[in-house]
Amino acid sequence: MDRPNFLILGAAKCGTTSLYEYLAQHPDVYVSEPKEPVFFDMEYEKGLPYYWSKYFRNWNGETAVGEARPINLFLPFVATRIRESVPDARLIVILRNPVERAMSGWWMQRCYGQERLSFPDAMRVNLENLHVGNVFERDEGFLRWKSVVSPLDLRTRSIRIYLETGYYAQQLKCYRSLFPESQMKVVLFDDLRRDAPSVVRELWEFLRVDPTVPLGELLPVNVGITRQMLPIVKFARYMKINDMLPKWIGSRVHYLTSVIGSKPKMDPATRRWLVEHYEPHVQELEELLGRDLSHWRK
Repeated sequence: MDRPNFLILGAAKCGTTSLYEYLAQHPDVYVSEPKEPVFFDMEYEKGLPYYWSKYFRNWNGETAVGEARPINLFLPFVATRIRESVPDARLIVILRNPVERAMSGWWMQRCYGQERLSFPDAMRVNLENLHVGNVFERDEGFLRWKSVVSPLDLRTRSIRIYLETGYYAQQLKCYRSLFPESQMKVVLFDDLRRDAPSVVRELWEFLRVDPTVPLGELLPVNVGITRQMLPIVKFARYMKINDMLPKWIGSRVHYLTSVIGSKPKMDPATRRWLVEHYEPHVQELEELLGRDLSHWRK
């Protein structure tokens, strides 16, 4: 093996980190180190041998080998690159209510100090930018993407994509035009939250590994922190305390930061506007998946 055979494509803030950790509990599943290789969007010209040796260097014969970079679902030029490089790969997509996903994406950027606008103002500015051709297709899209990603920490700068990352049907259609449906598995964040063991076992079966392997603890991973815990988390990041802790302790500490205190609330007017904004996208997704998503309209 010289390349992965499954990819968790996204979407961002929909539980991809949790899936990455849960799937990796299987002894015959190997996941990249770190979770999010930037190969397909930022390093593609370096070639597959570079990709394999850098991100999968500790592979030890596991049959299911994968990675999880959520932005890959959003970027159409990446879909083409994946098709060219790993055409037989199995693709996993997890989707969340786009209204809640937008809020979660904004809060993450606030926590990292990269978003100064309030949530309603950030949505307004994002909407204005949608009308100026802010897309990422073909080679021009790659150059545009490269221009907004910081070379230091590989985070997006001077751009807001909270709204369009929730246009799931458009993104799925892009991949379905390149891959057979049999190679794609779409799950919902709601299902993962309600019954994580069943979702994980279903995905193990999709990846062709034994789905009856015992599961360990399935705590949510990389969930948004609360307002009260934000100063403490920022201090911990500054002091690099997480780097000193064993992984299993770090995951539990991070989980506690998401449940102690309260998270920002979306005002009713902004919620109503977002529900209306996403309505045609949700309808299209319902038709594509054959699932009722009426609970996303509340």
